[in-house]
Amino acid sequence: MTSGPPGDLAGGRVPFLWLCGPTGVGKSAVGYEIFSQVYRSGIKAAYVDFDQVGLCYPAPPDDRGNHRVKAQNLGAVWPVYRAAGARCLIAAGGVRDRATADLYAAAVPDTATLICRLCADGDRLTERVFRRGLGRGPVIPGPPPSRSKRRLAAQAADARREAAELDLTGFADLCVDAADRPVRELARLVRALAGDWPGLDS
Repeated sequence: MTSGPPGDLAGGRVPFLWLCGPTGVGKSAVGYEIFSQVYRSGIKAAYVDFDQVGLCYPAPPDDRGNHRVKAQNLGAVWPVYRAAGARCLIAAGGVRDRATADLYAAAVPDTATLICRLCADGDRLTERVFRRGLGRGPVIPGPPPSRSKRRLAAQAADARREAAELDLTGFADLCVDAADRPVRELARLVRALAGDWPGLDS
């Protein structure tokens, strides 16, 4: 997996910012806001939500997150974006270990990948999972969320476990507290902490 300082274009590599984190932490909302901020500044940007390019279910037993499909689709989409003039790439999607992250990075070898993990405590994740499931959160691509409180409780428990796993692996290049911040403010904070990402002139 390519690493290095944010915006490092050595060898012609393109800045690639990947927002990851547990379910409910706000990856998609923040990723899209960063995309919006960048392209509105005059820099042509591309955005991929891995959940959108991975809607092929049921997933195989050995790849419950459908990461192979998502990574392959990323590799297919990126050259089209690049040919259209994209100068940087923003993506949002969950990943739990470096080996899986490397699978995605290998699909876009001309990029300089920076992984930013969004963090929130267990109570905040539970609140967000229930709010989304009950139709009080942002619209998320894919099948409609379950309104069953039992299923939502199970999803919240999984989000807590995922957050704990990410605490142990610590493979992200950057970790940003996503609690108690509006999406726009959080997007600006991520970019600032990532070295004024993407570090390109408009």
